[in-house]
Amino acid sequence: MTWKLKFRKQPHDFLRSRGIFEKVAMKIIAYVRGEKQDVKKLRGNWEDFLRLRVGKIRIIFQIDPDNLVIEVVKAGFRGTIYK
Repeated sequence: MTWKLKFRKQPHDFLRSRGIFEKVAMKIIAYVRGEKQDVKKLRGNWEDFLRLRVGKIRIIFQIDPDNLVIEVVKAGFRGTIYK
């Protein structure tokens, strides 16, 4: 059972520019494997998404367990990420 981790362009470029792309990928994979991470289920307009906190940066992602796909849809600083 192998998960596929997909990044949209915005989070890919944002995380690469800050040098934490690999760190975030490892944390998301660790979360899916059952390791404790700073992940919370979102509410409101982001109801079907989860957020990972890495310092002041938030990463919003979605898990599709049927197809074994994790898609990272947005990344940014906590003050602007949910807009």
